[in-house]
Order: sequence, then structure tokens, then C-alpha cells
Amino acid sequence: MADGYETTSVGAFVQQVAVHCLPHGYRYYVSGLMREGKDYRAIDARIIAKYGIPQNRFARYRLRKAGEVVIRYLRFERWFLLIASGPWGQHRFFESEVEIRDVQAVPIRFHGYELTFRDGRVWVRIGERELAAVREHLLRRAVRSRVSQLVTEFQSLPYEPYRSVLYQLFGLLREVNRLRKAAGLAYVPKSAIPTRRTSYLAFREN
Repeated sequence: MADGYETTSVGAFVQQVAVHCLPHGYRYYVSGLMREGKDYRAIDARIIAKYGIPQNRFARYRLRKAGEVVIRYLRFERWFLLIASGPWGQHRFFESEVEIRDVQAVPIRFHGYELTFRDGRVWVRIGERELAAVREHLLRRAVRSRVSQLVTEFQSLPYEPYRSVLYQLFGLLREVNRLRKAAGLAYVPKSAIPTRRTSYLAFREN
């Protein structure tokens, strides 16, 4: 049975990359946006056929077991990702694509997330620019808003609580509470930050 490739949401896409790709040796990638208004599924089919991409996890397992390069293809709306395991060069992917990046050196940037693999671990973070914008917004509201409003602000942030995301968010919470303490205001509780990740239905029916 095919696993699929067209993800249902931003969270589902990140979940696929963070849980099912990066920990399993997928490393070299190409990403980008398809041109608006195109037949995306027709493009999907051409890419899958061009690289002989297995859509079945058992087929991928057999290729990995044989030491061969395995390619995953994922798409959310117009945004696509081709990501390959090693060894480098032993697949048509490496000959055809000109802007291949190594996830261990250049994070995958997707909808405000940065995903990378270093020191034997997957790292999922909020991107620097996005984190700076969130920080500016929260610190501006830190002493102007009620605790309940700030709780809502934290809980409505569109980021799943992966380990590094939690580290970033608790850091922001400490900054907010330092400002509130200086102003003689009540703290925002740690429970403002969700700690349980959503489990997403991964793929749309094709």
C-alpha cells in the first residue's frame, strides 16, 4: 500500500520530515515552490517517475538494506521537498539537480520552521526571523495584557512543541515574566505553553 506524498497540513509535513525522514538517513535535499496555477499532481507524477521514487515503505526499506540511495518526495500545497539518503552521487537525483543541500549544514526552512540533523539528533526549531517577530510581539504585550490574554497568545502560536521549540518558547516566557515581575504583575504560568504534539493524518488521498 502506498504511503502517499501530498501532506494534509504544515504540521503533517513537519512530522513526516522530523520523524520519518531525518532520523533514517535522509540528508540531501532540494526544495522549492511550484508555479501557481499548475497541475501540481501532474508535476508530482513526473517527479516520482523521473527518479523512480518508491511510495511504499517496504520498498524503501529493501533499497536501504541493499545500501542504495532512497528518495522521498513530499509536498504541501505548492511547496515540495525531494530528500535523498546517501551515498552521495549514486543516483540520477545527484546528476539532475543543481541546488542540492545537505541538511546537516543547511536547515530545511518551511513555514517558519527550521529542520536539521546534527550530532545524531533531529532539531526542529522556530526560524530565527519568525522567532524574533514572535518575541517582539510578546514583549510588547507583556505588561499591557492580562495573564489570560498572554496565555492565549502563547497557545495560539502555530508551532508544534518539538524539544527545541519548547526551549525557545520557555525562553520567551521567562522574558515576558521578567518584565511582568518588574512591573509588579502576576506571572504567566508555564502551562501557557502546550507540551503535547499533535499527531497528524499524514497524507491526502491521491
